[in-house]
Amino acid sequence: MNPIKFEIFKTKDLFEYHFYPKNEELIIEQTEYFSNNKKLWKDWCKQEGLPVSYDKYNISNLATGENVLLYMILIWELSKKMQLHGVGIWETETIEKILKQTPTLINWEFKLNHELIVKGNYQRKIIGFEKAENPILSQYNKPINKTPTDKTGLFKLNTFKELVDFLKPGFFEANNLSNFFISEKPNSIINYLQSSDKPNLESLLSKNDIFIGLLIGQDLGYYDYLLIKSKSDITEKLERISDQINGFARDYIESIQTINNSIEMMELIEEKLKQHFN
Repeated sequence: MNPIKFEIFKTKDLFEYHFYPKNEELIIEQTEYFSNNKKLWKDWCKQEGLPVSYDKYNISNLATGENVLLYMILIWELSKKMQLHGVGIWETETIEKILKQTPTLINWEFKLNHELIVKGNYQRKIIGFEKAENPILSQYNKPINKTPTDKTGLFKLNTFKELVDFLKPGFFEANNLSNFFISEKPNSIINYLQSSDKPNLESLLSKNDIFIGLLIGQDLGYYDYLLIKSKSDITEKLERISDQINGFARDYIESIQTINNSIEMMELIEEKLKQHFN
């Protein structure tokens, strides 16, 4: 296990928090995944239909393993008592179907990069806001897009389940990139994202707003990157949530190798969530 710990910077009017693990630096390491319990893994693979662990928590045999749950917990805990919105880069149409929600169309999306360039050389880059893009979807050689190709969708996420489902489409790509905006009054953020002028986070964020960029690497050579920016100093709050996440991860790792089947795995996760997050 590698406890989650953020690098902290103060730039201009913003506090920045960075967490960018490589495969061997994930909070729950690959050698500690549920898939390394042979009995549990065999039972998990035998399950018919969508695995319960993936349906409920996006936990599967993908590269990030159980760490995706930890990222979602952190986002959800930060958003308490405020409104959470998400932008699924390149995935608006699919998210709309899953959430059964009409998104707010916006013009801008925030890009991150964390990948292996050559052996031992990793590139971590904040690309920043770029013009939104949406893929061309066609059926019988005719376009069927609901979302224009120069827009993307901003979705309101009111429950943890909606956050889980919001992230699902991105797991079928080389990496899963999403933006999250936490705000008491989101209309101001929406106005900036719908403007024809390129936004910047210094202007877009109000005092208590929080921006989160989440990049989850899936294919070989792609790695996770969690970026948080805020005008307020949320260091103490973030440290408290990180301590809870680390405690959950530590208890989970100690117990998962004794679990026999998928039902017990889900019971373990539920028990540890209640224990560490009231």
